Amino acid sequence: MRRMITFLIIMLIMSIIKGNAAANHEGPVTVLNYSESGMRHRFEYNYKQTEDGTCTLSRKEGWRDSESVTHQVDPSVGEELWKLVKKYNMLAYKSSYRPSERVLDGKMWHLDAEFAKGEHLYTGGENEWPSGDGIDELEKYLNNLWNTFPQKVSLMEYYVYGTTMYHTCHFKLELDFPTGKYTLLNAANCPKDKARSVEVPESVADEIGRIVTEENMMDYKRDYESEYQVLDGESWSLRIRLLNCSENVYSSGHEAWPEGNGIKRIVELCDKTWKELEKKSFPSPLKD
Repeated sequence: MRRMITFLIIMLIMSIIKGNAAANHEGPVTVLNYSESGMRHRFEYNYKQTEDGTCTLSRKEGWRDSESVTHQVDPSVGEELWKLVKKYNMLAYKSSYRPSERVLDGKMWHLDAEFAKGEHLYTGGENEWPSGDGIDELEKYLNNLWNTFPQKVSLMEYYVYGTTMYHTCHFKLELDFPTGKYTLLNAANCPKDKARSVEVPESVADEIGRIVTEENMMDYKRDYESEYQVLDGESWSLRIRLLNCSENVYSSGHEAWPEGNGIKRIVELCDKTWKELEKKSFPSPLKD
């Protein structure tokens, strides 16, 4: 009798262990697509694990039919996505969510995912979401992960002005979408018709993207003002547009700057690049 009880206890323990092991290895997510769109915006995330185990995350911004920027990520991302799916019981989501009353505008979303164990998740909605914080937490996780990557820059403009007639510092890096080429404009201490530009390698824009990420420049405030009133002094303005990213940098100030070395590093990079390529520059009147 004792042997039988002991045997049953052992079998029960093994069953629990086996059940827990299976539950802990139901994931990970192998494919996930999440998109959101409205009247004036659209973005789409795509996570994928290939047969060789390589994992990538890409994001496409806007309505243009263009290639998305892709970054390789650690396989643990698939596990973290699976944890969110389990925590918020996303496999129980309905295939479609719609409000009881018709809404002409608003927001649409879609989530499509596949898992290592073979299950599939397909859901979406228009101005209506499942109960709980699952979709919000998923979007937050993807946004936070994406913001850790160096961002692709399509435009960067920084200028400083004071009591003089012309900007004492004025650099503008801009991407020409049809050709895919970048130009760097230098309009410091000169009128608009004297401004000159030079074609620069894409690596310059990539380096600015790294600076934006490393210096947390997307967290810059819109305005910086000195604690004490300064009648003269220097004022500055900075704008940076990022490809495939919902956030951009728009900031300015008067005799006050954000913490860190982000602006200084960008100016030093532009100054160094300009000096190396100045002989190849060409006339380039300023345009918005």
